[in-house]
Amino acid sequence: MEPYRVFEKVISEDKILRITIGYDSDADDPRDWSNIGHMICWNNRYKLGDKHTYCHPEELENLFAKMKEDGEEVLISPLYIYDHSGISIYMEEPAFDYGGWDTSRVGYFYILKKDVFENYPEATEESWKELAQTVLKGELEEYDLYIRGEVYGLLIEEVSHCTNCGHELTALTERVSGFYGFESVEEGIKEEGYELSEFEEL
Repeated sequence: MEPYRVFEKVISEDKILRITIGYDSDADDPRDWSNIGHMICWNNRYKLGDKHTYCHPEELENLFAKMKEDGEEVLISPLYIYDHSGISIYMEEPAFDYGGWDTSRVGYFYILKKDVFENYPEATEESWKELAQTVLKGELEEYDLYIRGEVYGLLIEEVSHCTNCGHELTALTERVSGFYGFESVEEGIKEEGYELSEFEEL
């Protein structure tokens, strides 16, 4: 784990509690999870979204047209990436890229009405689209954190020093990984019984 931020707190005269937050290089791709949204992308530089067999966007667009003809309802959103010193993915063109130089359309993100009803019993005819939008937004946020490299691991150690030579001695208390976003790391630290605000960053 590559260290990102390190925090320490004195817990006794001869002992320190150290929290190391690092980048999780073995993080799971969220698109390999059990998603109900379909993220279909085409890009020459990056492998993005779900695995698929559509050679061109027109093939998927034809499928959407066929769904409409058959009365199958679907919520569809375009997908864009902002590519500048790393990439980020959006369901609308980012307003901060005024000239659009670093933004490109990469595909579609869609969800079927029937899948919303199958997975969310509370869905109704009036609410399913809003619920579907919330689902897509959540799946996109997790994937965006993944492709930006903002997935973290956590080490909690008790640190003391040898009374004879002064050498640092560490005892691993907890090791956890798979935190998508820094806020989730802070929640993980709370679950271990600590408040990050009580620690000093090195």
